[in-house]
Amino acid sequence: MQIKKASKEDFAALEELIACIFPSVQLVQSERDVYFIAVQDGSAQDAKAQEKAQHVKAQEPKAQDVRAHGLQARDAGVQAGRETLMGFSHVRLPKDPSQGRFILQGLGVKNEFRLQGVGSALLAHCLSFCMQQGALEVQLCVKPLNPALSLYCRFGFFPKKQQKEDSMVLVRKMQT
Repeated sequence: MQIKKASKEDFAALEELIACIFPSVQLVQSERDVYFIAVQDGSAQDAKAQEKAQHVKAQEPKAQDVRAHGLQARDAGVQAGRETLMGFSHVRLPKDPSQGRFILQGLGVKNEFRLQGVGSALLAHCLSFCMQQGALEVQLCVKPLNPALSLYCRFGFFPKKQQKEDSMVLVRKMQT
């Protein structure tokens, strides 16, 4: 697996990936938004992930069944060029860089690639990027029942405040 900053050429596949993972979310393209993507690179671990993806795809309904039931068909891996996208992360840079508060807007991994370290690799890459850009803290908003909550806590995020009944703000102080 390789983590890389998404280029303009990746945005069509990235938009499809985001729609697949989070159907109600749209790709935001501004100068303050930075996206990273996890792509398969042909390693043994990725071969195992691809085998799992093919197994998951085999369990999905056939295209004609999907159309008959009015559901959307989804590929096992979204393609960007020749690469299969496994997941993404989205960081929003601060309006005022001197504030040092970066926002992790999104982190998502396709179902068939979950529990294989993709989310951890994306989050580690994001935090490293934020630190290089001078972040003093990184914040994110998450639902209390989100399975990624334990991932965020393992990476040093802690609850800052309850935003609403169904979401909370987590923060991670960056070491300077």
